[in-house]
Amino acid sequence: DVLLTKNALYVTDSVNPTLFKIPLDDNGARVGDWETIELTGFEMNREGVGFNANGLVSGDFDGNELVVVNVASGVLYHVDTTSGASTPITIHGEEKLFVNGDGLYMNGRMLYVMQNFQNKIAVVQLSEDLREGTFMKNITSDLFSVPTTIRGYDNSIYAINTHFCEITPLCGADPETLDPLTVHTEVVRVDA
Repeated sequence: DVLLTKNALYVTDSVNPTLFKIPLDDNGARVGDWETIELTGFEMNREGVGFNANGLVSGDFDGNELVVVNVASGVLYHVDTTSGASTPITIHGEEKLFVNGDGLYMNGRMLYVMQNFQNKIAVVQLSEDLREGTFMKNITSDLFSVPTTIRGYDNSIYAINTHFCEITPLCGADPETLDPLTVHTEVVRVDA
C-alpha cells in the first residue's frame, strides 16, 4: 500500500519487514534518495502465500507514527518511522486479530480494517498514542466481493471490490475457464 503524508511517501513491502520512504518537499516533489525503513519487531509469516505488511495509515499527517496490518497473522502494528520500531497494538474486545487485513482507513482515532476474503470491515477505536485499541464492530455487506482498498467520507466507507475469486483457483474457480480480462471492479458504499 501507499501513504502520502505532508513530507514523504511511504510504501509497504508485503514480502519483507520493510517500509520505503520517499522524502518530499513542501510542493510534493521528491528530495533526495528513497530510504529503507527496517521494521524491527514486525513478525513475518513465511507460510502460505507469504504476504505480510499491508494497509498503511498515519496517526498524524507528519508520518512519524504509522499503523500497519500483517495480512497473514492479522496483527496490527504501531510503527515509529524514525527508528523502524514496530510493536503490536494491544486490542481489547471480541476480536483481536484481523486476518486478511488489507486496506486501512482512519478517521480521527477510529480505524477501519478491510478484511478482504472475509468480506468485512473491522472497526477499532485506537488510543491517542496508537498503542491500544478496542474492537467496536464489523461492517458487512452483500455487495462486498473481496474488497481491498477503502476510504471514508462523511458517514460512509467506500470499498473497491476486486472480484478476486472470479480469477483465482484459491476460491474454487476453475483454472481452465479463468479469464482475468473479464473481471470487473466497482466501488461500493456502506455506512460507517
